[in-house]
Amino acid sequence: MKINKHKTRIEGLSVCYTTIGNPKKKALVFVHGWPMGLVMLKKEDVEPLFTELAKHFYVILPEHPGFAHSEPPQYVWGIKEYADYLHKFITKLKIKKPVVMGKSFGGAIASAYASKHAENVRTLILVDSTTSYRKSLLWYKVLKQLTPLVSLTTRLISSRLCPMMLRRTVISRFLGVPKSMIDDKNYHKYLIMSKIFVSYEVDVDYKKLRMPVVLAWGNKDFITPLKTAKKIRKEIKNSKLLVFNGGHLVMERNPKQVISAIVAQLKLAEAS
Repeated sequence: MKINKHKTRIEGLSVCYTTIGNPKKKALVFVHGWPMGLVMLKKEDVEPLFTELAKHFYVILPEHPGFAHSEPPQYVWGIKEYADYLHKFITKLKIKKPVVMGKSFGGAIASAYASKHAENVRTLILVDSTTSYRKSLLWYKVLKQLTPLVSLTTRLISSRLCPMMLRRTVISRFLGVPKSMIDDKNYHKYLIMSKIFVSYEVDVDYKKLRMPVVLAWGNKDFITPLKTAKKIRKEIKNSKLLVFNGGHLVMERNPKQVISAIVAQLKLAEAS
């Protein structure tokens, strides 16, 4: 499977993206979630997901600014800013009417993008996506109460007394940034991401999603519960909900099962 790494500049930021598979296949833009969830998986366990997707699509995987190898924004971004960035990325690469697939945090970005640029989305796939119903969840209410603790942790990381080893470990696990990229000169740039994490809001009018929408969810997902998927399923006219036995990482743990079911549903949608 051909995997290529790329670098470009968008919004004045140096950002990276990966392309996987055959460019002659239908394009799929994969909008990733917050990398910290993947610390529960071995790094090599994520690869089968993209290998499986590349059997059916030409996969384009942009990194969000502030994650992995891409520069963080210089001010606090919300979902709107990340969706605008996604639009500029798709426009710059001249990707015409791709399938857009969003996971978790990336699902919120993909939804916001699709609601504003429906003309350039063939199909929207949301996998255990963060939704506009996030505010009603217990863990989110707890997170809001812990915001001062997050701010305190950020101050401790930026303290002169904090060892660089600890800074590298926290930033790397939270954002997926390679430890080799973090040093005394740039670590402070990543601290803005903690503010983004606790402050971003999701405000998507799901009734505006007129393209075919596939919702793929784990029935044991605590972070983005199945009940939120059922709510947005009622709001999206042309949608289908696929439920799998698993939690928030059901797709990463069972890529063949989940991707096969999604692809089968896409074929049904195209045939109808």
